[in-house]
Amino acid sequence: MTRVRRKRRLTWATGVVAAVAIGGGAAAAAWAPGWWPLAWSELGWDVVDRIEVRGVGRLSEADVRAWAGVPDGVRLWEVEAGPIVARLERHPWIKSAAVHKRFPGTIGIDIEERIPAALARMGRGYVLIDPDGVVLEATPLDRGLPIIVGVSEKHPEGLATAAAVLAGFRAMAPSELRAEDLVVDVTSPGDPLVILTDGSRVRFGQGEYGDKWRRYVAVFQDLRGRASGARVVDLRFRDRVVVASEAGS
Repeated sequence: MTRVRRKRRLTWATGVVAAVAIGGGAAAAAWAPGWWPLAWSELGWDVVDRIEVRGVGRLSEADVRAWAGVPDGVRLWEVEAGPIVARLERHPWIKSAAVHKRFPGTIGIDIEERIPAALARMGRGYVLIDPDGVVLEATPLDRGLPIIVGVSEKHPEGLATAAAVLAGFRAMAPSELRAEDLVVDVTSPGDPLVILTDGSRVRFGQGEYGDKWRRYVAVFQDLRGRASGARVVDLRFRDRVVVASEAGS
């Protein structure tokens, strides 16, 4: 009985589609608004059977589909984009997501992945941090990116400050220094400290990190031309840069 009913429904729906397609003109205008949705439903064209994913790099398409959580057999008109986006953006590697629906039975998902920008030392290991200071995942790496110290799982508030200091550095993109050689100490988030490869320390104070990096680069060549040795460079003052030897700090 089920097969007979299904066959009758498909025959009826196919007839509707054919009538609209062949009738054209006024007939098509009269039939299409009310009967096309029924035809789609009868033919199963509104059942989601394809999820297309774009923007993946580190993640796999299967990862994204799993986090999207679209139920099997759901119909397009039942799918709400908002909850899917919310689930996807809870993934630490997904910065943003957009969901689109289109017939027949297709959901498109566009994602923007987060990009590792630094390593933060937490406990006995390191975690990857994105440019906004978001923790991505634990990593065995201990080099190749700037290193952030002075934070912990219980006290992660310095991550945003460290991210802002590094954003200022990247905006300047000084050829004299490499980002992966920097160690950013945010033990005191209101007064971040950058430690350079020669042991010199640069004090930044709060805010205006791009401008402070610009001021540091302006005096860098002069400092390098003097006697070698670790120094403390204080950028906390708006109208001057204070330089002292490490021994005299």
